[in-house]
Amino acid sequence: MKYAPIAIFAYNRLNEIKLVIESLKKNKFIDKSKIYVFLDGPKNDYDRKKNEQIKFFLNYKSNLKNAKILQNKKNLGLKKNINKGLNYIFKKYEKSIIIEDDILVSPNFLEVMNFYLTYYSNNSRVCSIEGYMYPIEFKDEINEVFLLKGTGGWGWGTWRRAWKNYSNNRNKLISKLENMGSNAINDFNYKNSYNYFKILKENKNSWAINWYASNFIKKKYTVFFKNSLVKNIGFGNSATHTIIDYKLNVKKFKKKHKIFVPKNMEENNNAKKQISLFLKKKFNTFNKLKLKLKYLLNVK
Repeated sequence: MKYAPIAIFAYNRLNEIKLVIESLKKNKFIDKSKIYVFLDGPKNDYDRKKNEQIKFFLNYKSNLKNAKILQNKKNLGLKKNINKGLNYIFKKYEKSIIIEDDILVSPNFLEVMNFYLTYYSNNSRVCSIEGYMYPIEFKDEINEVFLLKGTGGWGWGTWRRAWKNYSNNRNKLISKLENMGSNAINDFNYKNSYNYFKILKENKNSWAINWYASNFIKKKYTVFFKNSLVKNIGFGNSATHTIIDYKLNVKKFKKKHKIFVPKNMEENNNAKKQISLFLKKKFNTFNKLKLKLKYLLNVK
């Protein structure tokens, strides 16, 4: 098996990237994987100091083999850094595993991701493999692995052929979705449980919503897992985008993920319904206000 290179996108969070690297090192295929760290440039002296500390850790303390650091001279922001980094990767490789500096991975994350990246490598209907899943207690009839339209973005893998679908043109994506009609927008919003379409219209700095829309419009599928392969440790005051922790992580990683291939190339509507119910409950107005108030009361 040709192991997919790992692209890590980092900025100024030394403590978080140390934990991410330690979680990767628990994977038995880590020494067989090329690692590229795309370190965004500093905005100020604080960032510059953190950049140097991260480079020192990666070069001299991490004990990573086959690791290469590519640093931007200026601060591009995550969206541009992702674009630049993946364009660099896909000039060299056919596939890649992508994580950010706040994504912890399970001990068999690389094994699972590499299997599905190999299995679906020539299937143009599949655009990505997503490591993250909400902490949902799915009903028993939901398989360990299933397909959904669109994508995710917390610990994922894709191919050069699929990344070509990515569009930075938000207005074009919005127009195409609108032309698909209200039913499609309702589906894009996970049965109106979470307003992804509003995010697409308002958030100019999100690469992830563009990636989702680009593939949803083309009716491409992502492979999702019933039990999450990753955890996001990036919530809190050090976060660039999400300060409030909505408790979106699994408590424990599953010890071993079974390799299972869906028999039919179609979306799992039952899984999507259960995800929609979770999103409605988690992000209703009352719950958001409660969590925001709790956060404000605990800020020192």
